[in-house]
Amino acid sequence: MEKTLFIVKPEGFSRREEIKNFISSSEFTISQTFVKRLTYDDLLLFRKLDHLYLIDEGLFKAYVYFMSLGESELGIIEGIDSAERFKAICGTHPNPLMCKEGTLRKTFGLNEPGFYQGRKFFLNAVHKSNNRDDAMIEVEIFKNLCRC
Repeated sequence: MEKTLFIVKPEGFSRREEIKNFISSSEFTISQTFVKRLTYDDLLLFRKLDHLYLIDEGLFKAYVYFMSLGESELGIIEGIDSAERFKAICGTHPNPLMCKEGTLRKTFGLNEPGFYQGRKFFLNAVHKSNNRDDAMIEVEIFKNLCRC
């Protein structure tokens, strides 16, 4: 059974039970979750998986700012081809308005972007892994952050 990580971001946190129900109703099993206000050091672990954050320091600073505004819920999803299937139900575009109807990001993301130091940042409510390889790395990051 393949595993992938999801994060309900601070902008989606108040609706996290609805988001988890959406995930569970899509033939996934949520095996573990924990709540944490993510820090710069936590988010630095994810930076290497996103080439935009590696090359654009301003975008990474906006990411850190918005991801550390409040609590997030991190969890592991299990299922057949979970990384690709979750990516599809999550929505593949960072802008919720550009995601398909019925996806998590379209349903729970905010319609207006946030701005930090002049940088636009899409508040899409849910993080998903980009691919199966990133999912495996992110599951290990989850284990280190959770200490479950």
